[in-house]
Amino acid sequence: MYIDDDPYPSIHYTGTEDYFGGAYGFGNDIYLKRYHTYSGLYTGMFAILGDNAAFYNGQQRFLLYRFHVPDPIHFETGFRMTLDNLGWTGPRYDDYTSVAFWYQTLPHEPLRPLPGDGEMVMK
Repeated sequence: MYIDDDPYPSIHYTGTEDYFGGAYGFGNDIYLKRYHTYSGLYTGMFAILGDNAAFYNGQQRFLLYRFHVPDPIHFETGFRMTLDNLGWTGPRYDDYTSVAFWYQTLPHEPLRPLPGDGEMVMK
C-alpha cells in the first residue's frame, strides 16, 4: 500500500493468504483434499466456486473480504494498493476486484460522475 506520495510501500504484508486471514493455502486440507471457507469479523473467505478438489492451479474462484475497521488506512492525498501475483509455482493470473470507502469533509466541489456500463473496459 502506497500512502500519499510515498515512493516505497508504506504498509506491506507477507502474502495474499495472510492479508485475507487465510493462513497457508486458504485452509486447504491435505487429508480431505479440499479448501475450506472461513469467516471472521473483519476477514474471511465466504465461498469457493469451481472444482474444490484441484489445488493451487485449478480454476477456483475464492470470494474473500478484508475490512480495515480496527486498522484503518489514513491518507491525505492519495492511496494505491498493489498485490504481487507470484505463486510458488510461477506467475499467477488472478483477477481481483475491490471497493473502497472514505470520509469526505464537506463542503466539497462535486465529484465527476461515475462511468456508465458502456464506458467501463476490461484491461
